[in-house]
Amino acid sequence: ASVYADSPDLKEAVGVVGGRLTLLSTGRSERSRGATPAHLALSGNERLAVAAETPGVVLRDLRTGQARGFGTGLPVRNGLTISPDGRYVVAATGKYTEAGHETAIEIHDIQGNQRHVLKSAGVVLGMWQLSVSANNRLALGTQRNGKGGALVLDLATNARLFEQGGFESYWLRGLALAADGTVLVTGDEKGRLRVWSVDEKRRLFDLHVKLPIQTVAIDHARRRVAWSLWDGTIHVATMASDYSSMSAGVVAGAN
Repeated sequence: ASVYADSPDLKEAVGVVGGRLTLLSTGRSERSRGATPAHLALSGNERLAVAAETPGVVLRDLRTGQARGFGTGLPVRNGLTISPDGRYVVAATGKYTEAGHETAIEIHDIQGNQRHVLKSAGVVLGMWQLSVSANNRLALGTQRNGKGGALVLDLATNARLFEQGGFESYWLRGLALAADGTVLVTGDEKGRLRVWSVDEKRRLFDLHVKLPIQTVAIDHARRRVAWSLWDGTIHVATMASDYSSMSAGVVAGAN
């Protein structure tokens, strides 16, 4: 699949295979309507958000077949996600011109039929990854003046719960919220793996590796952390209960 998404419980997955939108559990396939999807996101209740690198998002209920569209002010360039309960669709939109990046985070509240647009002058929002917890907290990457950072929002109130910037790395490529939204894991191009307490607004753990970090993940128990490097290896380790240290872990080799 050139583009892929799975549900939080891993019971369903969808991908773009040969230009067709394919439900991987059943093999049901259909030609995409309009531009080929560049972004997919699947909720726990079979709501599928679809976007091309053009303005607008389509939300489909895979159980009923019903669909509705949402306009966006900018093309869906940088990422798309949906909350596990299917209530919120979040698009990282943007465009690049000679003047630089123009970006926004566009949040659609399906239940409340509301749209919130987050913009910040001089800050690139939402590059590379978006992460939503089970309690509808959103984590996204930021960049200001060539330095990466992270921001965590409450989708229900749009309140900023956690904000950290000034990383030595230009981009924060890896970003993952724990299921309960209390712990954030970040990984950047300088090889810094960090674990943060969202509620306490402080760093819990910092590891420096030799290669840039591509992606990160954290399990539901908030104890096991994984990260992938540019050499194709995937590393998994278990955190101490107070996050002060981690085990040696397991490494999956490159191929």
